[in-house]
Amino acid sequence: MGKLLKITGIIGTVIFILLIVAKLTGSIQYYLVPTGGNEPNIKVNSFVFASNWIEPSKYKLILHERNDSVKEVWVQRLCGIEGDKIEIISGFLHVNDSLVDDKLTLNHAYLVDGRHKSWLEKNLVKSQYDFTEIENNRFLVHINHKELNEKLYSKIYLFNTADEFISSVFNESWSQDNFGPVIVPKDKLFVIGDNRNQSYDSRYIGFINKSDLIGVVIGKQ
Repeated sequence: MGKLLKITGIIGTVIFILLIVAKLTGSIQYYLVPTGGNEPNIKVNSFVFASNWIEPSKYKLILHERNDSVKEVWVQRLCGIEGDKIEIISGFLHVNDSLVDDKLTLNHAYLVDGRHKSWLEKNLVKSQYDFTEIENNRFLVHINHKELNEKLYSKIYLFNTADEFISSVFNESWSQDNFGPVIVPKDKLFVIGDNRNQSYDSRYIGFINKSDLIGVVIGKQ
């Protein structure tokens, strides 16, 4: 029994050391995601696991460092690399003139009749902040279209008014849902969140440095 405990202890120590080394080298990384910018694919307060051993490719979720006032690690979807043409038309992302959103599961803002608010709260929407009343008992709800009941009155709500924050970065009168066209510069990347109308991404912060990419998401919990 004593020998078994000793072996178990050694194995546990080795695993612990390997995990520490993996974390320090970036071969295995894990982070808590406190926001909903990538709903429905990454839930609020879930963990993501990533690795810098995997070559990043377009349309994969990646980790990148932000070094503004505080150093942070953000997770977003890589959708544009050097030379790519980026354009959002009526809420849908096009890369090099090809629609890419039809290949992804995304949240958009939908206009829903107030009669269905209680049903949505009970069955789909988890946070009160996902609802915004805008007109005549109609609500904006940020949700995946695949989850919407076919009987619900709903349509995508487009934010067409020029966004001052986007304009301050790109010097153009663009909005969340009508953005570009713009070409990704050398050594830069365009990243965007899956929760399209509740994500602070390259539309607002500009292109990120390729050197700030630190890992590719390999799992979540």
